[in-house]
Amino acid sequence: MPATGWDTEQISANLPAQAMNPLLARCQRAQAHLADILGGQFQYKVVSGQRGDFGDLEGFEFNSERCGGFLHLWSNGNCEYHLVDYIRSFEVIPITLRPLVTAADVDEVLEMLGQTAVQLVAS
Repeated sequence: MPATGWDTEQISANLPAQAMNPLLARCQRAQAHLADILGGQFQYKVVSGQRGDFGDLEGFEFNSERCGGFLHLWSNGNCEYHLVDYIRSFEVIPITLRPLVTAADVDEVLEMLGQTAVQLVAS
């Protein structure tokens, strides 16, 4: 199945939920930003949960034939991310848990994940 990137209709459909759930809104902005970096080379799957180890979870997985990973945003302010090279069976970025203090912290994680994934796909 070809990768389609981020579904902007899904963002529009979730606008009322965004107003009620700032974590969901932040996750959707993060996914849209990463989709801009990665282009249409990846498929995305939304992940959501309540009352986990770090509170409520909003996140997404991203996958291509070459590599994939995830970004989880937790209600306690932590971010968890991971990137795997499927061809070499190698963790490029091991599972990492990091506190997010500012919006720039999210952007920094997204840029690092996105640029590393783009380099893997191009190699």
